[in-house]
Amino acid sequence: MKTLSKEELLNGEEGEDNVYTVPKCKLFELQTVKIEKSEEDPEKKEEKDESKKEVSEKKVWQERGLGVLRLNVDKKTHTARILIRREPTHQSIANFNLIRETKSTVDPVRKHVSIQTIEPVVEDPSETDDKDAKKEEKPKAKISFYMIRVSSKEIAEELNTKINELIPKDEKN
Repeated sequence: MKTLSKEELLNGEEGEDNVYTVPKCKLFELQTVKIEKSEEDPEKKEEKDESKKEVSEKKVWQERGLGVLRLNVDKKTHTARILIRREPTHQSIANFNLIRETKSTVDPVRKHVSIQTIEPVVEDPSETDDKDAKKEEKPKAKISFYMIRVSSKEIAEELNTKINELIPKDEKN
């Protein structure tokens, strides 16, 4: 008879202390969506001219998922980060460090915390560049906007307070 050995599962949070947890929250991210507007008459539907379509961009809050928020602090570097894992799969839907440029505000009426931060841009390896084409200078970072909706205004205010406590301050003395 074979016996199974115990394996330790690692989740990437081993060197961190959890300072605050929200057991249930909903994450939204501000995304840019392209909207096509056509100038054709509804009576002349058979004529479809692609040149008459106008493309505009609109910012919308897109839902990223429902999950558990963990506010962790690294034991060595004392860097704080927000990690939100989707329930029940535990897939990461948000994972970013709190840096000096991070801004956090609370809206107690709507029970949410808004966060503005700067995140590094991850290059997509599936994008192939032609050898003859000029390489465009891609940004190394982007400004991200998140909205975290929680169940009560007390939790929203407490989460905002904890985040603002952990944002590094300028050391200009």
